[in-house]
Amino acid sequence: MSKLKTFITATLSEARTKVAGDLSAEELISLINYSISGSGVYSFTEKFAGSHVELLLNKDGDFYSKSKSSRSAGVDWQSPAGLSKKVSGAMISLSQPASSRRFAFEFIDSVRRPDYINYLIGEQPVAVEYSGELSKEEANSINNSQSEIRIISSEDIQRDDFILSSEQISKLEELKLELESGNLKRKEEKSLAKEISKIIGSSVSSSMLGGPIEGLMVKSDSGSFKIPNPQYANIQRLQAPLYAMFSGRGGVSKRDIKARLISPAASDRLIQDIYDYANSVNELPSGFRSFLSPEEAEEIISLLDDSLSGDSNAGKLTYAKLNKRINDKSSWVNT
Repeated sequence: MSKLKTFITATLSEARTKVAGDLSAEELISLINYSISGSGVYSFTEKFAGSHVELLLNKDGDFYSKSKSSRSAGVDWQSPAGLSKKVSGAMISLSQPASSRRFAFEFIDSVRRPDYINYLIGEQPVAVEYSGELSKEEANSINNSQSEIRIISSEDIQRDDFILSSEQISKLEELKLELESGNLKRKEEKSLAKEISKIIGSSVSSSMLGGPIEGLMVKSDSGSFKIPNPQYANIQRLQAPLYAMFSGRGGVSKRDIKARLISPAASDRLIQDIYDYANSVNELPSGFRSFLSPEEAEEIISLLDDSLSGDSNAGKLTYAKLNKRINDKSSWVNT
């Protein structure tokens, strides 16, 4: 049990990325100053919603890969497979290094599209190397040598094109004054940090790939943190719990999920999550990917209402429709 606990703790620690709410009042003030006037040293890069690929190129010119879960579990590097094999195959033109190099990618497939964002990439998959190990010149050279995957370097995803309205600037200045008061409790600072994050996150309107932006990764002298796009964060909040349940990643059996839909309780969190999502589909902003269309969401609401009224067949149909659609990303709907 102790080994399992250690593994879970390591996995959660690995997955946890700092957000604005983790910053001190002084760091938040500096962030506001940079956002308004450009003072300070910050690096903003676009954060993408894709599949993680981590590669090692050793001094013999051989590629190896490691998944996030393998890294957390202490598993050694392995021969590339799946997406890792695709990306490393596109990079074979890279020169043999004097010492090992490690690359970190977000892979965005043109067929199996990423979760929740409808990037406008056409038929060519994209691999974004966000660690900074791959130079822009190397990325261009790779792209000139092959056409299977478009490789993008971290230099290509720099974002400092904030478009802040006068109202947003005024709000940031108000938040700055509150932070400078020195009378805030940590809970209050976190609340202000969320407001700052929302303003900055919404100031970059679109992804460099076309479509909405997932968010920004920010680097400063004190470390790095992420700022999510509020629209993306809301869609993720609505869909991620359902995806976790129906994909099997939530630790709940399909049999249990089906039983809870056939004999539902209004207090069941699963039922509430389905209602929250289905009632929001018609208002989702454009450029994202939804499990259902507005018409299909209305049908799910009707079936769930009938199931709560005692119609077990309606519950079975609800399960069948959601289970099939959520597990088939190719059938998801562009908003």
